[in-house]
Amino acid sequence: HGCFFVILPLLIVAFALYYGAGNPMAGEPTFDENGKVSEPASWSWWVLFVVRQFFLLSCVKAGEVISIDILALRTPIFIKTIGSFATLMIVQARGWPYVIMFWGIVDFAFLFGYHKFALHWLFWQDWLDVFTMKNPPGNFLSSSLYLRILLCMIFVGLFTALKRLWLATFLGRRSYDHYGPELEKVLGKMLLVSQIAHLARQIEAQVVTSRVNDGYAYTMQTNVKFPGATSESEEETPVQQGRKVLDENSPGTGNKNSGGSGTDSPGDGFGQDLLNVGIGPK
Repeated sequence: HGCFFVILPLLIVAFALYYGAGNPMAGEPTFDENGKVSEPASWSWWVLFVVRQFFLLSCVKAGEVISIDILALRTPIFIKTIGSFATLMIVQARGWPYVIMFWGIVDFAFLFGYHKFALHWLFWQDWLDVFTMKNPPGNFLSSSLYLRILLCMIFVGLFTALKRLWLATFLGRRSYDHYGPELEKVLGKMLLVSQIAHLARQIEAQVVTSRVNDGYAYTMQTNVKFPGATSESEEETPVQQGRKVLDENSPGTGNKNSGGSGTDSPGDGFGQDLLNVGIGPK
């Protein structure tokens, strides 16, 4: 979006001013203390200066995403290389302090001074004169005003990041001192609840579950082994003994001692045996 809506239109304006409007100057020539003439910069050079500033700003924004959102917050690279304190400072500088500080730094590196690269990035080519020394650059890039602007950008961003770092550490210590003991209690209770829930799951997997249905109770499982119980070949459990007594005393079960007919009753289960002996709804 920045390339199509900012850089490209500004380049068109610069070309129109240089090739179409005769490259007008942005001011009048001045004389310094030694009487030397200082030629002002052209309007097309100022437009290209804005283009280069926007390009550097875009690079700084991309560097912010890479350095903070990816390297500092998602990888341990910064912590292992520059330490936790410097990493925390970079993270706290996220936003306009980071942008304005590093914008001033890259301006010092690529857009400051009176050397050819600072005045025109494409000074080495001879196809487009608008990008060469034939387009007057003036002396703004080496002026004291521009130097003070860049220094202010760096110091404002740096001190804002330091203030954020101090405030974050101060409030963090206060919060830990105030809420630390209470947080330990809450974490201890959470650990106790998790242990109880784990124990309940173990008991539920071993204990026989029961329910009431149609006025009489019946067991859902018949071959569950309790913890510490004997094997199947040893003494029966009380539940199994009770079922055996009811089966022996119920009529029509096929038991010889009960005087029944010797034929098995329909397979209605333990609930039907309770009904046969008079237990349950009428």
